[in-house]
Amino acid sequence: MGELDNFTVDVTGLKELNERLDGLTAKVQRQVLRSGLRAGAKVVQKEAARNIAVRSGLTKKHIITKVSVKRAGYGEATVGVKRPRAHIGRFLENGTARMAARPFLRPALDTKAREATRIFGEALDAAVTRQEAKLAAMEAMAAGDE
Repeated sequence: MGELDNFTVDVTGLKELNERLDGLTAKVQRQVLRSGLRAGAKVVQKEAARNIAVRSGLTKKHIITKVSVKRAGYGEATVGVKRPRAHIGRFLENGTARMAARPFLRPALDTKAREATRIFGEALDAAVTRQEAKLAAMEAMAAGDE
């Protein structure tokens, strides 16, 4: 993806949600985190698609979200332009010696960061709630088998 500045969001005030996450296995924690990150990043991706200067629409179609969770409790989401249009996205975002910049990614992040963070928290909460319900149902079935 393009050469963009990294943007990090530290979500605080989620002590209760963090305690609920601790009750899940590491694998499920990674799945839940991936789900929340993807939901938040999609908000920025959609705004970037609205912002991009369109000629043929090919670069707009190549704006993607990439989510990586390497360990429970830490993950990252990236919004950018994938190959084979990555270089065009970089030219549009940063400009060239012969073309003025027409940024679409940074303005998308600037305008949607709060909403993306809110959606991330809501999606994370919903995913944890679903996993807790699954765990409770499995425990109830196990108790019924005894």
